[in-house]
Amino acid sequence: MRPEGWASWVLGGLFSVASLGSVGCGGPKEAGPPPPSTASSRAGPAAVPSASNLARIAELRRAEATRDGTAVTGDDLDARDPGVRRAAMRAFARQREPEHRGLMLRGLRDEDAETRMWAAYGLGEVCEGAREATVRALVAAAVAQPDDADPPRGAPPASTVTLGSSAAPVASAPTPAAAPGALAAITWSLGRCGTDSAEATLTAWLRIPGSAAAATRALGDVARVRKRLREETYVALLQRAEGDAEHPPDGRALYPLGQVAFLTPSVVERARAVASARLEDSGIDGAAAAAAVRTLARCGASAQRDVTAVIHRASLPLLARLAAVDSLVRFADAGQRALGRSLVEMVPGIETMLREATPPAALHVPLAVLTRLRRTREARAALQSLAELAPPADATPLQRRRTSLVRCRAAALLVERDYDDARLQGCDLSRKDDDEATEPWPDSLGARVRLDAVGVDAVRLAGPRLETWRAYARQGAPTLRAQAIRQLVAHEEVAQAPAILTEALRADAPGVVAAAAEVITDRPARAGAPDASVTSALLAYLGRGPTADQEALAAVVAALAALEHAPAKPGLMELCGSGWPTLRGAAETALARLAGPKGESPRCRATAPRAAPPELETVAVDPTTNRVIRLDTDVGPLRLSLDPTFAPWAVKRILSLVAHGHYDGLVVHRVEPGFVVQFGSPTGDGYGGVEGLAALPCETAPIPFGRYHVGVALAGRDTGSSQLFVTLAPQPRLTGAYAWVGTASGPWPQLVAGDRIERAVVAP
Repeated sequence: MRPEGWASWVLGGLFSVASLGSVGCGGPKEAGPPPPSTASSRAGPAAVPSASNLARIAELRRAEATRDGTAVTGDDLDARDPGVRRAAMRAFARQREPEHRGLMLRGLRDEDAETRMWAAYGLGEVCEGAREATVRALVAAAVAQPDDADPPRGAPPASTVTLGSSAAPVASAPTPAAAPGALAAITWSLGRCGTDSAEATLTAWLRIPGSAAAATRALGDVARVRKRLREETYVALLQRAEGDAEHPPDGRALYPLGQVAFLTPSVVERARAVASARLEDSGIDGAAAAAAVRTLARCGASAQRDVTAVIHRASLPLLARLAAVDSLVRFADAGQRALGRSLVEMVPGIETMLREATPPAALHVPLAVLTRLRRTREARAALQSLAELAPPADATPLQRRRTSLVRCRAAALLVERDYDDARLQGCDLSRKDDDEATEPWPDSLGARVRLDAVGVDAVRLAGPRLETWRAYARQGAPTLRAQAIRQLVAHEEVAQAPAILTEALRADAPGVVAAAAEVITDRPARAGAPDASVTSALLAYLGRGPTADQEALAAVVAALAALEHAPAKPGLMELCGSGWPTLRGAAETALARLAGPKGESPRCRATAPRAAPPELETVAVDPTTNRVIRLDTDVGPLRLSLDPTFAPWAVKRILSLVAHGHYDGLVVHRVEPGFVVQFGSPTGDGYGGVEGLAALPCETAPIPFGRYHVGVALAGRDTGSSQLFVTLAPQPRLTGAYAWVGTASGPWPQLVAGDRIERAVVAP
């Protein structure tokens, strides 16, 4: 049951009778049943699903997959079967077209809670241009929720953990995820719309039992986008974080404060006191501790010592210590000095951790310091010691890789530009003696840091340095080649730039193509006048259309726009009508650039539905059963429990890729400690999917990403393919933006970039 007085809490004097009436609700609403919609007034009790209803739901699923909004009719919104109405509203929500705003507003009044949930979620994606009207409608819908509706809630689906939990998820029965709920979606969308009135409403919801977690996350969205919050919001959040006689302290309430640019001076002293107090709480969870640290970092220069002290408090969760390292960057030179002194203290602990059979996740703290350190004066002796660090006796490949990470990062800070320095050349313990006999070296950690020193901004590429650089730019492994090409941005002295860019644009690896296109976009002069071979290669890639890697193709479109290359207009016009929104957006921007400030350019719209993903035609995944994937990796077995409830096409693709061995032998190409682990790139550089398989339409939903949740990685809307990510901590900002496909278990935080997935299998 909803607590008594819901309407008064929601409104809180924020909206007048006139403003509520302006959304067509007939004046202020009391808590009670929703106003009648066409469906609820005409349909009566839901009918038992018939064959025709099931067939229509399948047609609506196809419309969703092909992004064909015209295939959804008024009859679908009036259907007796709630399954039909849900499918129709889900298609609108996932298409994200402003033209459907009116129909989604209508869906807010549906008698079916899941239909209202999809309507609310969709409205949060199309706020632009109608923010205040959308917020008024969402608040009115919240007031009108029936008495048996859940309060705005942030509870993730079954088998997951809550926002503040820092414990690993426990293996559970394969239970399908529950829909988040209409009020949870309304809360999320208010945060997305982010107006003053939305913020005021969410602040009021902090005081409603059961609503605070979802409201806190939504206020975090407001803070992240607007970089500030209202004074009243700061006070309410601090009051909740502080606790009182009736409510225990809630450190998670500090999360929005850590998302703003700066705190209002009037709340700085209290914020510092509350954040410091929460860090002293016994058993504080990782998310709350990290929020407290980020809040401290916004309390001015005097809080820098408090933040630094967190780094060395092993009793605090790893998330808090990582947040402290990140936060010190905000303190400029003082923060850099603190990072250097911290590294000096860490050296003995680093050696101890590397001697463990499987170095612990805490190793990420000194690795983070090495990544963010720019001033080396205070830490030169420590860096020298780490650059020469010997591996443990009889070290395993896993220990050698982590020792190499430490050695190479330290050596890179010491040598800066001397790419032939012995400490840099020998930092990677995995390299063979004959690897350096010829250039380019094979892709490796050592090769990457050496190439950084070769192409450092402050030194001209000339003589032997230029020859070394050219070897990587023309013949290196895809990751190294792209790295070298991006260095052209800072090196206008390279006379061969047009030829090198042309070769890169004709490469098979999409990451290399994208790197060349990005250089041209940033520095059009690198393409020559432009050189005819460069524009020819760009046009050739443009001609591939949506069958090309979409991330690389979008980069090529931007490069053609930067060059103002008029012959590209026919190809751009074709993309302007594409069914792929990322490509349409890139084409629209490029056509506007070609038209000039006084010219006219089209608004790009899909001219026809796109082809449905092949997964739509295959046998359906049982929505009542999770499928467990076991990944055999360097740190031991890891598991993914895939839940098809909200993303059946993505789950089917993952299962198919596992069956065909796609993930076998791939490296984990991205590890952001405290954030995500990402894998599935066939070239190991974060680009590409599966050749011959079209990108998947996004199957997003307003499901909070908690710790060890699995999502589909994207390079823009509707670009998912084979790459997946696993969150290492709760990530509210990912909610609704990525397809949620399940949960994970195992030692994910112990991974580092470069660890390998030996085999992926469907577990019995």
